[in-house]
Amino acid sequence: MNAARKLALIYLILVGLKIVGSFFIVTPTIYSDEYIYAKTARSIATSFEFTIHEMPTNQYAPLYALMISPAYLFQDMNTVYLIMKIINALLATLIIIPAYLFAKEFVSTRESITIAALVAVLPPTFAFTSYIMAENLFYPIFLTALYYIYKAQQEKTIKYNVLAGIAIGAAILTRIIGVTLLGIVGLLFLRSLFTKHYEEIKNKSILGIITLATLALWMIRNILAFGFSTSSIIGSYSREIGNTTRISFEAVLGNGMYWTIAYVAMIILSSGILFALGTLLFIKEEWRKKKNELVYVVLSTLIVVVIVAVNHQFHGLIKAETFLQLMGRPIGRYMDIALPLIIIAGYIGLSRQAEVGKKWFISLGVITLLGAMIMFFPLVPVNNMSLAWLGVIQQFLSVSNLNAGIGTLVAYMLAIVVAFLAAYLVWKKTTRKNMIKICTIFFLVLSLGNIAIAGYNSQKNWLPLEQVQLGKWIDNNTPPTATIMFDEKGCLQRSIQDNASICSSAKDTTLAGFWINRKIRIGNNPLEADYFISRAEVNYTPIYQTESNIYVYQVN
Repeated sequence: MNAARKLALIYLILVGLKIVGSFFIVTPTIYSDEYIYAKTARSIATSFEFTIHEMPTNQYAPLYALMISPAYLFQDMNTVYLIMKIINALLATLIIIPAYLFAKEFVSTRESITIAALVAVLPPTFAFTSYIMAENLFYPIFLTALYYIYKAQQEKTIKYNVLAGIAIGAAILTRIIGVTLLGIVGLLFLRSLFTKHYEEIKNKSILGIITLATLALWMIRNILAFGFSTSSIIGSYSREIGNTTRISFEAVLGNGMYWTIAYVAMIILSSGILFALGTLLFIKEEWRKKKNELVYVVLSTLIVVVIVAVNHQFHGLIKAETFLQLMGRPIGRYMDIALPLIIIAGYIGLSRQAEVGKKWFISLGVITLLGAMIMFFPLVPVNNMSLAWLGVIQQFLSVSNLNAGIGTLVAYMLAIVVAFLAAYLVWKKTTRKNMIKICTIFFLVLSLGNIAIAGYNSQKNWLPLEQVQLGKWIDNNTPPTATIMFDEKGCLQRSIQDNASICSSAKDTTLAGFWINRKIRIGNNPLEADYFISRAEVNYTPIYQTESNIYVYQVN
């Protein structure tokens, strides 16, 4: 069987597994991200507009919503939700293509297929199918962009700079964090100037122009709709850019330094330890040769991604029980965008080493132990899929009433020691082929565990919610052409469990609204709609009433 057929078979098997897993996810759990993507997709499908509740939106980049919009060819919202998850499976599994092409630059075809399969079962690339979120599209595009950036650096041709520019633009149009790719290119460009490769001025200028051209239509649309400002052009994440200008030196020395260590520890653990080790060995070996551009791509990616992740921590709440009075929270999915690249570089590094001294494991172990404060934060999906096994330990400690400060630290240290001993034994006692099999099984089990957690959360905590059931009732008992209005007086501070709020204060989400495949408005004039949802008693006969007195009035 040739490589293309093997990749196709792997693709179909993984897509099938993801689709089966998606049946256990009965309702969205990441409110309000999933809602915003879904409603934006509906507006694209019905009127080719980017709106939520008939109001223009630029909260999130448009490409993912565009990709899932065909789901709204169906009317029943349960079917729409299932089709969205199937589209997720099809999109996310495409990561095997750039993973294979990247690996093929350095290892055999057979090994490249193995690496592609390994990358495809990583928790962030496998389990995100459960969520209506842009990562399903973003991870494949991000790795594709890194591949073209590498090829542009290695071959220094206009062709690959053009392809890199298109891929970078597509990544930014999927998630704004795609701008990290520009930071990576910037570091690589500075190195080119330092090594007197001045032809890169032309090449990177072309890359920049192509990237800007790819983004142009979306930027123009946002300027016309919202005016000319940073927040207008790039949406809700503009505050992250503003935050970078308000970071004190003391915060960098304290909070910033520790979060840098913590995120490095998270990378080590997320990569299964061995691939982080392999990446270090690869960098050490290739650094002396100064010929392999992958070294600089890996280093630039890690530097930029860590900086972006750490910057996010400077403006969060203080977590006092971490002993260090840490601000922010660990968000592993910021780091996970670099994980496929670490797997590829790590595989290359490990495959070239006959022996690895204990000092390497000990050094990585010490760094990981220093990241112990992450154990005081929830390490659960969706933000920390790769560390969900630590989240299970957290849950055990909580149930056992052992999650006090010292108990948490001791549990983390024991878990890390056991994990490193296991990694060392796998390295020493198995063949490289069996090592990859063990790692693949580990990542696949962890991915399936993430889906199980999401399924339990969906069925246990979200499906029974009164407003979820309200939305399902409205979708099943109103005409497809109906207009549904939520009373804007009920748009209060968002709270999932508190039924007092029927819509968010920003008027962009409603817990019931996800399940309503109808035109939705937020307002106070019932005559502008066919059905009016409110807690107030108005001069219309209610056709449905919830236990907490949310009324569905038929107006027209």
